[in-house]
Amino acid sequence: MSSNRKPAVAGMFYPAEKKELNKVISEFLKESKTGEKAENGIVVPHAGCIYSGKTAAFAYNAFLNFLKENQVRNLVILGPAHRAYINEIYQDSSKSWETPLGKIGLKKVAEIRESAKAHLGEHSIEVQIPFVQELVQETKKKIEIMPIIVGEITEEQAKKYAEILSKLENAFFIISSDLSHFLPKEEAEKRDYETIRKIINLDYADIDACGKYPLMIAIEMAKLKNWQFKLLKYSTSADAGGDEAGVVGYASLIF
Repeated sequence: MSSNRKPAVAGMFYPAEKKELNKVISEFLKESKTGEKAENGIVVPHAGCIYSGKTAAFAYNAFLNFLKENQVRNLVILGPAHRAYINEIYQDSSKSWETPLGKIGLKKVAEIRESAKAHLGEHSIEVQIPFVQELVQETKKKIEIMPIIVGEITEEQAKKYAEILSKLENAFFIISSDLSHFLPKEEAEKRDYETIRKIINLDYADIDACGKYPLMIAIEMAKLKNWQFKLLKYSTSADAGGDEAGVVGYASLIF
């Protein structure tokens, strides 16, 4: 297995050409400025950038506001597994990840198992990397990432990994999750706002989110550290010109 993970979804979920990708990410960040500051982490969607990129940018701007004043030693990105059935969590064994914007180095968490295979072809974390690279470029900070795929874990596993991750020093967490899938717009909005309400109340029972398992870890960390979630932006795929008969929900939150 190569020590550098090549992009799997460039040209599908986001532009494959460096100049165009740079322009798209910069414009999303410019259009979604916020006075908010994310102190500990963000929850962001992971659909194709034309659908969810602008919504994600609200949270990334809040991360940028934090990054301007603080050093992040451990940038943990938790994403759900779409392509592999796993009931564990795995960090990538690669040494770096690559996007059209260049390479970014990886750091490891000693207590978490490694698997490049679990990350193969997965988009939920990859689509976050160009945003991270744009923020690194803007702040001139040196950042390495800790990409961790989260399978269908139990509550006990969520608590265990929350304990491990919450002990990392100078850590910041990116939680990759879309909300409901393929419901009529009105029904999706109702269900999504109920999911958002539960997340804010640190409750993950029956939430309708494809990143439910990464969110379980984030919510357990929030309980340990007394963090609070706040919604910055909500949208659906219909807002970007998608079909209203079957939409996907997206939210940007900070904690």
